[in-house]
Amino acid sequence: MEAALAMLGESGLPLEDRHPAFLALIAHVRGHATFQQVRKYSGSPEQWTRELTQLLQSQAGQYPALLAAIGTGSFSESSARAFDFGLDCILEGIRARVARSKTKGYSGK
Repeated sequence: MEAALAMLGESGLPLEDRHPAFLALIAHVRGHATFQQVRKYSGSPEQWTRELTQLLQSQAGQYPALLAAIGTGSFSESSARAFDFGLDCILEGIRARVARSKTKGYSGK
């Protein structure tokens, strides 16, 4: 945590925003790792996606957004792409907060 907070400090992120930023990053990493463990025991991504789709289609009216997302094929893609996407979103948010903190009058909230 010390190293992460120090690195976030080097980014120019306000002091009061560093711990929440760290928590967002570590939650993303842990969430991805947990999902990978579950997926590891669920077979290939294609098999997992096929089984999930079959389960959801029995009640398609309750899961239209989820079924549409599965239909894009992104659920069968590399989990690295999903991890990178999430990490990019978090880092872009941190960059935006750094930029706003340099704007006069920004309080970090």
